[in-house]
Amino acid sequence: MNDKGLHTPEGVRDIYGKPCEKKLYLQDMLFSIIKGYGYRPIETPAFEFFETFSDEAGTTDLRDMFKFFDHEGNILVLRPDMTPPIVRCVGKYFSGSDMPKKFCYCGNTFLSHKSYRGKKFEYTQLGAEYLGVGSADSDAEVAAVMIRCMDACGLRDYKVIAGHAALDEEAIKAAGIAHEFVDDIGGLKELFREIKDEKISGAVGEMIALEEALTDHGLGGRVEYELGLGSTYEYYTGVIFSVYAKGCGHPIAGGGRYDKLARHFGTGDAAIGFAITIDSLLATLEKTEVDFYPGQSRVLIVYDRKRRRNALQKAAELRKNCDSVELMIRQSNAGNVIYESYAAEKEIGEIVYIE
Repeated sequence: MNDKGLHTPEGVRDIYGKPCEKKLYLQDMLFSIIKGYGYRPIETPAFEFFETFSDEAGTTDLRDMFKFFDHEGNILVLRPDMTPPIVRCVGKYFSGSDMPKKFCYCGNTFLSHKSYRGKKFEYTQLGAEYLGVGSADSDAEVAAVMIRCMDACGLRDYKVIAGHAALDEEAIKAAGIAHEFVDDIGGLKELFREIKDEKISGAVGEMIALEEALTDHGLGGRVEYELGLGSTYEYYTGVIFSVYAKGCGHPIAGGGRYDKLARHFGTGDAAIGFAITIDSLLATLEKTEVDFYPGQSRVLIVYDRKRRRNALQKAAELRKNCDSVELMIRQSNAGNVIYESYAAEKEIGEIVYIE
């Protein structure tokens, strides 16, 4: 076998052992929080038709997509973003319902950053989508769930920055706004009174409504506002937000209102969501030495072949209270030091010998 048969391609990696356990634990914890707000799990394929991510949808730049052909000549794409496939799925199966639709997900996305050598091409995203309600209530709920997720994993020194898709640099300059950063609702209301442009005042009004609703969630003052906050996704139409933390040079999480994308897939006129990049969050937690992972209680049972039944019975009993119980047949003439070394390497806290 040549080297390529043993190694991974550029931009992807294997995850195993404790790093994999920590990642899965983090995903399960965050997923549980999101489901607690009524979001139901959803899965979509890892690849889609190119049209799902076309320019009309306002999603990822086509140059950053991994593209290939199927046997019928259709262009397929490894999903670079979780939101469009989920909105597509909702448009296909739930378009006849006028009730709100709330989904949560965890899956890998793929981006080909040709200008960034050494960067990853595969990322795990976990998040939620709230479709069918266009109000400050849904905006605030999505932002609140995202903040609760950040708090739950113990992330330190992070900031939630909110803005609005209508407030680009050109619009801000034309309106004569001198300060792009606003710390609190008082500053937003003062800005609202000063602005004469109807479009911009409407955007600021939506941010005021978001802050008021977040206050009712018990999260007043947790969000800072940046009038010129932008996004790489063109499908955003309303409030947008990003999470920045010490130790990470790019957003750990982000989201916003994407009514344009909802209309594109025929799911109605309102939708908002957020996504957490698990890889970035995990790396930041480790850099800042946040001990979010409680570990596992592990036991190793070493047994003589003639005592197999006893070992199996003991293992079944221990598994009622332990996360992991591993069985291992004692090798001929093998001393306990071999198993003690193995247990230390695997972070197994207890060894039971059945002889």
